[in-house]
Amino acid sequence: MGNQLDKFNIKMIYATRVGAREWYMNNSNPSDDSRVGGDFEDDIGEGNTNDGWTVKDDGQVRLHVSPEKELVGYSNPSLDHSVAKGRGYMSSSKDWDMRGFEMTARIKCTNHDSDDGRFIMKGPSGSHKSNTVDCSGSSYTSRFFVADTGSDAGTTEFSKEQWHVHYVNKSGSHKSTGLGHIFNKWVICKYIVYTTKSSDGTKTFVKIELWLNVNNDGITFKKVNETVDSGGWGDDATRCGADRDDEIMTWRAPNLTFRWDGPAIRFKDLSIREVDPSKIAGDSSEPAEPPAAGTVHRDWDIKYNIISFPIDSCSLGQDTTTLTKIYDVTDDGSQSNLHKDRYRVAVLANGSSSQMIGKKPKRIVLRLSKTGNPPAGNVTCVLRKGSDDEVAVTYTYTAGGGNLAASALTTSKADYTFENLTANYSWQTGDRLCVEYSGNTVDTTNEVNVYRNSDDPFDGANTCAIKFDAGGVPPTAYTSPDVFRDYAFVMYE
Repeated sequence: MGNQLDKFNIKMIYATRVGAREWYMNNSNPSDDSRVGGDFEDDIGEGNTNDGWTVKDDGQVRLHVSPEKELVGYSNPSLDHSVAKGRGYMSSSKDWDMRGFEMTARIKCTNHDSDDGRFIMKGPSGSHKSNTVDCSGSSYTSRFFVADTGSDAGTTEFSKEQWHVHYVNKSGSHKSTGLGHIFNKWVICKYIVYTTKSSDGTKTFVKIELWLNVNNDGITFKKVNETVDSGGWGDDATRCGADRDDEIMTWRAPNLTFRWDGPAIRFKDLSIREVDPSKIAGDSSEPAEPPAAGTVHRDWDIKYNIISFPIDSCSLGQDTTTLTKIYDVTDDGSQSNLHKDRYRVAVLANGSSSQMIGKKPKRIVLRLSKTGNPPAGNVTCVLRKGSDDEVAVTYTYTAGGGNLAASALTTSKADYTFENLTANYSWQTGDRLCVEYSGNTVDTTNEVNVYRNSDDPFDGANTCAIKFDAGGVPPTAYTSPDVFRDYAFVMYE
């Protein structure tokens, strides 16, 4: 997979959606732009194409960008959120597309008055005029803290503005990037938002990702924070007519906003693209196959034979037991443990060079044991998509009536086989083969043990371990890939 670059030679994380709108900052004269609004034009300072630009020290300065020039300046203080959610947009069907957008900014903080100085990217939203109560001011918000001193140095955080002005920070989202402070250096920040479905496909959630490039080469990005709004975030959305106080804000809106909150920050190369979060930019690997049943969505590329069927679907006696081994790692006695602080562990395709890319696993053999007496609950095995963490393939335990109860494990390690012999999904970059158990919400002593190897025996860092144990108790996110370990599974296709 090659890196796909935007017009400023900055790597795109997700592919630009077909028919999408894009916006790129005018580096020669940022305020000369018919799609730009807010108080930015009055507060732009000195600058040039090479050195970037500044804003005057006027407190909060906002640069709003609209997808169409006729949407600039939109405001509706009495917006009814239930209406916006029902029709899918705030002001117009031309609002920014919540199926996915990627905001990018190259910044350099040269001075700050406080340790919590931050650069903000937020949206989609409506208006944010000072000293007003405005229901069109609802917005997801990301904060990149820019100081080199204090506890906020080198951290990011998510917040949710349910109306202007009412913020609710996301619990557990204030996290270190692991890359150190970003003061007095050019760095590139990305804020990515897209809707995703619940595991049963009945609910729509909003996922937010933050990426950071600290050496300013425009290529080596690290995902430094992510969260999903699946409910439970917010306490006063009904003030604006929402059906619930923690309403998930899935509707389109006309503004995406870059905001300066006091620190002296130079900036250039700002951009926005509507993206397809199911496609990594520059990835030439196979896309997900069309659904086995139902109507093929108009966005599918016509590439596969539509008349192909699952193995032996016509009962012709095709042998479904002859499989090829595609992954085989023996354990070294070490384990990862599933308990109240960790619900999943997984084999991750950590890049396009992973030997798992394109594979279609049908049989998974797990090496497990238990410690103590894990509470009621089943151990499950699924393949999750890297794009939205949705389940692509579910595997069934081949004994015990199809369910593997945690309590049925032994205290000695043993192998347990899961199968889905009709699975035809091709593993893609970022996908994770997960072992999951969420039955223990009480302690970390009665647990399920998943065996591993700490010598990284399978294709180096390209395929590696990853754990779902970040974001609080219970966990809500994955930690960084563990490139020094592989899980002791055997997989066949």
